[in-house]
Amino acid sequence: MKTLKRTLNINYKYRYKNIIKIGRTHTMDAVPLALGQEFSGYVSQLEHNIQKLEHSLDHLSELPIGGTVVGTGLNAPKTFDVIVCKKIAEFTGLPFKPAKNKFEGISTRDAIVSA
Repeated sequence: MKTLKRTLNINYKYRYKNIIKIGRTHTMDAVPLALGQEFSGYVSQLEHNIQKLEHSLDHLSELPIGGTVVGTGLNAPKTFDVIVCKKIAEFTGLPFKPAKNKFEGISTRDAIVSA
């Protein structure tokens, strides 16, 4: 996505900035615009989606391990979550960490849906 964004960014700023085309809205012709202007919209979409993906990776790396059945952590050793996340991170090479809120981590799938 970053490579596509860079390529479109170069094209809209330099290659397509002076190419005029007819704009379209509601399947009808509209006012003229530069092809570069249209491409700037694609670049903006990619920027927003890259940010969303990068942010979702932070949430995906939070594990509710040690929250036990409902998120209270009842009967789990105090540092169990930290130890297990560290081991999983070492094994996978990914930055796993304990969930900030075990109740949320256990009860939802928001991180996966967002990604």
